[in-house]
Amino acid sequence: MPRLLIALLVLCGCAPLPEAPTELNDLSRYLYREHANEDPRVMQVGAANLFDFLETLPLDGERADRSFEPENLHEEDVADITRPDRPLDGCLPVAIGGLSRHGIDDHALLMTQPDQTEAEASATFYDRSFVDGDPACFLDRTCDLLRTSNHAERQNALLKVEFVLLKDFRWVEIVDGEGEHVRWSIISRSWFEQEWHGEEGNNALLQSYASDFWFEADDGTVWRYQTLWSESQISLDVTDDAVRATLRLSIDGSFGRADDAIDDLLAQ
Repeated sequence: MPRLLIALLVLCGCAPLPEAPTELNDLSRYLYREHANEDPRVMQVGAANLFDFLETLPLDGERADRSFEPENLHEEDVADITRPDRPLDGCLPVAIGGLSRHGIDDHALLMTQPDQTEAEASATFYDRSFVDGDPACFLDRTCDLLRTSNHAERQNALLKVEFVLLKDFRWVEIVDGEGEHVRWSIISRSWFEQEWHGEEGNNALLQSYASDFWFEADDGTVWRYQTLWSESQISLDVTDDAVRATLRLSIDGSFGRADDAIDDLLAQ
């Protein structure tokens, strides 16, 4: 059991407390699969377990020391979303943790901005629209879910492709064994509904699924973590290891770009 427990007592016929995996592969799949679960305790226990795992990482250390290659998603993990008709084992999974110098409310403010270009590494443009949920009530936590659609173009050393990404954000509160508030987290889930091909037809984003995590740290800053399962078609002759390295570099770069974008946003 994690050190951060969800204090929801089994009283008067209430459902028993859910259990979440502690092993990273199973936990990563659980947190993607259960993101839309209507019982908030399901994500609470999973978030608490992941926070406990992040406490063991050198989040300010070398990229290799805070990076992982989780196993691929299973069909049941993506059963509730519309996605490309492709086998999931074609994805190259990567995960990486990091630190942010900003607080979680500042990150929520950034999430509610229509223009995300400055916060996204390798994006030539990144426009966000809100398809369900009110950005204002998400900011003050009077609503806990914000669904977005993101029209963007990604360009890096391997490819250049325009796409639309669906991304849902959810506030998840972590409490202690007495039911007292410990920290806030935000967890997002994103995916493609179709394949996206570059203009020249030889580069493509074939499928992508990601979980992003923002955990309020004890010093008021934020711990970051992202798990990405993606499959691309690349014209260059590159190895899987090179693709993974590029993905890790891009995710890590996005952590830093988000901090810089928040600096600019708060200065306005």
